[in-house]
Amino acid sequence: MSSAVRLQYVAFLAGLTPAEAATIMGNVGLPRDVLNFLGVRLVDDGHVVPPANPVVRTILLGLNPLDDGFAQANALSGNSASPIASVTVTNTGFDYVQPPVVTFAGGRLAPPPTGGGVSMDSYSLNQPAQAFAYLKLNHAEPLAGGAGYSPDSFIRMVGRLRATTNDPNLYGKPEGTALPPGAMNIAADFPILPQLQPVFSAGGSLVGVNTLDPGRGLAEMPTAIVVDPQGTGSGAEIHLILELDEIRVTRGGAGFVSMPDVVLTPWFQHLFPLSDDPFIDVERQALPFRNLFTPIFEQALMSPVSALEPEILL
Repeated sequence: MSSAVRLQYVAFLAGLTPAEAATIMGNVGLPRDVLNFLGVRLVDDGHVVPPANPVVRTILLGLNPLDDGFAQANALSGNSASPIASVTVTNTGFDYVQPPVVTFAGGRLAPPPTGGGVSMDSYSLNQPAQAFAYLKLNHAEPLAGGAGYSPDSFIRMVGRLRATTNDPNLYGKPEGTALPPGAMNIAADFPILPQLQPVFSAGGSLVGVNTLDPGRGLAEMPTAIVVDPQGTGSGAEIHLILELDEIRVTRGGAGFVSMPDVVLTPWFQHLFPLSDDPFIDVERQALPFRNLFTPIFEQALMSPVSALEPEILL
């Protein structure tokens, strides 16, 4: 499975020294929403070494989470031949950008020959199981400190959550109320965005981020915005590191004789899947990165920029 892609952009900035060209090229910001849409991680960026003109900026993007999550399917009432009742996350993984795509492998019989009085429903491969993964925050850290933030500045979170459940086994009971076996309080189930607290230096630069609540049920990478009510601060950015929170079964399926394996496919690998031909794989996975940031650099630098061929790393 491919693990990363290396991008390189080349520009000649007329009238600038090599040091000036390197500084300006290295300060061009990358649109995080594009990276989030593709489900890729920013691993390394901004290296313009040695200073030169033409100047080259190298960007390394991770195509998978830093650590893959794992999960296990559970049968209803301990019956191995029943539909899938739930999925338990056994390893939360680390540094997800988008929730992985959940599929199930194995555990089913091929349909029996027609006739013989056997119910096709119990073997039907037309009744696959379905489940969706959601994320939560592992931790957050400053990406850029900015300057001038007042003490009453705060962090606003923006992002998409999973829908609240209509599961009748969830009861909106007051805390401490006895619940039926296996039920849980809907207050604990409700999806929420992470809650963060900024830590500033004496000069109003963001130097740390405290996690008050990691959130739950995140359906995408949220955005953390540092807000200064006084309007004096600017430039701070926060990097969020996410992990698996839960996997929800929306359809138990049919035809299982044992519990299947839970397959968690990283979002980028789902968008651009692998095949049996390594050459085709490299071509397919390089495609979305060709000239991905060229317009961004050209607009910022007001100069033509050349993008080298993306290099897919295995």
